[in-house]
Amino acid sequence: MTIILTLISTVIAISIVIAIRTVIKHLHNNETSPTNQRKKQTQALSSITHTTNNSKPLCKFCHAFAIVFVSGLGGLKRSQLEILKGLVTKHLADPALTEIASTDDFTVTSIERGVPRYEHSHLIAALDVVLTYQRNRRAKGFSLLGARASMRSTYRHDPRTRLIELLKRWLRTHAANANIGEDEVRRMCGLCRDLLNYPNLFPSRNQQSFMHVLSEVYHLS
Repeated sequence: MTIILTLISTVIAISIVIAIRTVIKHLHNNETSPTNQRKKQTQALSSITHTTNNSKPLCKFCHAFAIVFVSGLGGLKRSQLEILKGLVTKHLADPALTEIASTDDFTVTSIERGVPRYEHSHLIAALDVVLTYQRNRRAKGFSLLGARASMRSTYRHDPRTRLIELLKRWLRTHAANANIGEDEVRRMCGLCRDLLNYPNLFPSRNQQSFMHVLSEVYHLS
């Protein structure tokens, strides 16, 4: 038993070293401007995720450590937003949706369904999953912090909130659209699929997590 524990500890230690070397490789440069730092940080996150997507379960520790290490240099939310902007721009063409990922001027819409008639029940089911997540998250956040005004400001600009708002608007629009194009659905599925490759960038603390919602929307769409 002692030998097994020692072996596991050794493998974990090696994984941590690999993670740190991967981070340093992508972040080490002579340019110190905020723009270049954010660019390098995003490249490092992408590289780490790509490298460990097909790794063995034990190496997931290495992945998680590397994500936290990189994010700690510039803030987890900044990293989340950079990834979100890049993937939204990659997959979606509607300016009304892509702007949500980048602009500070957007409105958080109602947490009610708001679709009296619909053509696609599976999109309504996906919308209900998104709305349930948002209700629970908002209620939990307000009850924990107490400072409602401050919470609203932080919550409104959170990367998760931005994507949830994007999903809500897309699902409401297309659930009632009898002529929704296959390419439109493929684009949204592609966005959800790519974001699911970043589980350690969006850590979950409960079963009804952000990543779980993305998975549900992906399969229901």
